[in-house]
Amino acid sequence: MTLIPDMPRNEILTENLPGGLTVILAPRPGSGVVTVDTWVAVGSADEPPRISGVSHFLEHMLFKGTERYGVGEIDRLIEGVGGLINAGTSHDFTHYHVTVATPNFPTALHVISEIVQNAAIDKNELNSERQVIIEEYSIKQDNPQGLLFEELYERAFLTGPYRLPVLGVPETLQATGRAEMLDYYQRHYCPERMALMIVGDIEPGPALEAARKAFDGFERPYRPLVPSVPTTAYAVSGEHVIEKEVNETYGAIALPAPPLTDHDEAYGLDVLQFVLGGGHASLLYQEVKEKRRLANSIHMGYSSSRYPDLFYVYFSCDESKRAELEQAVYEQFDRVIQSPPPPEALHRARKLLANSHAFSLETTQGQSSSIGYFYTITGDIEFEKNYIEGVSRVTAEQVQDLARKWLATRDTTRMIIRPKRV
Repeated sequence: MTLIPDMPRNEILTENLPGGLTVILAPRPGSGVVTVDTWVAVGSADEPPRISGVSHFLEHMLFKGTERYGVGEIDRLIEGVGGLINAGTSHDFTHYHVTVATPNFPTALHVISEIVQNAAIDKNELNSERQVIIEEYSIKQDNPQGLLFEELYERAFLTGPYRLPVLGVPETLQATGRAEMLDYYQRHYCPERMALMIVGDIEPGPALEAARKAFDGFERPYRPLVPSVPTTAYAVSGEHVIEKEVNETYGAIALPAPPLTDHDEAYGLDVLQFVLGGGHASLLYQEVKEKRRLANSIHMGYSSSRYPDLFYVYFSCDESKRAELEQAVYEQFDRVIQSPPPPEALHRARKLLANSHAFSLETTQGQSSSIGYFYTITGDIEFEKNYIEGVSRVTAEQVQDLARKWLATRDTTRMIIRPKRV
């Protein structure tokens, strides 16, 4: 069953270059623009604790110049053709993307190839950017939601690749010098760990030939600093409370979640999270917020990642209502465990997921982000293309089975940020 009309989609083409780089071409004729997006399968999960935060720090530095371009020249080059350039870092990946009008595709490809192959990592710029990132860290500490999730991940895991924050901490940021960063760059920014996405108004043949030339001779061995399959161990359940100058309580209830490996299970888990806590018609929103007035806001999340991660229920509420709210959350877990979701709830969840995914593909940058994310995490170029169909096949019985498998435990980690007591 198809939930919404299929979007016009063209064939996705792939080729592995001699050095190991995967090139992914997604022609979108008539769009008038092109996004060039390099995905590097490296993030904070790949960092030794002593240089925690180096992946994000390095992301900043790659825009600061290369062996060919000085400080500010890359930004001016892209701005000069009316393009947009940006990047992002997570636990599992870092990616760099440029979107330009079609005639400026060569400029976008040149810039992306330069920064991932030939970053200068200037010492003076590194020291200057260090202060910017430390300030970014401080701002996050003052944001109750940001602080909540940073503390949640640290408390929910005893060991594992996601325990430490993506930003790092001031101590490791201060200690990371040019030698450590350059070594990390050369070890991890390697063709076999990268995918080059080219999405937009292109001719596949000439675009592929341009990519071959831009990355000709790019050969760099992958030499990770941490084990390729790190050990994950969850902490003993319990409640952890931080008091801050806030006006309401912010909280999260977290449980173990599987990695994004089994496709059918991943589709079902996405549907499960939407049945429980996605949108205003979900069980948690209706029962906990609307009917019982226990929460000011509430939703459920599933972190679909390379390694074992978390399910979580995020909420805000009056502190006096928190204990009752937490009990109500478990009651909704039990509701799905004991009975499959009714047809209207299942249809709503699948439709919301399908529509949300379709909307994310409306731009070349959105398509690049979606295809690149799923490919980088799963290694399967077909995963993103099959997502809507996979979600549409999820049954109520599968949702119930997954709830029994993943939500039956009460060994949860509860992270709370509440107002300071007078």
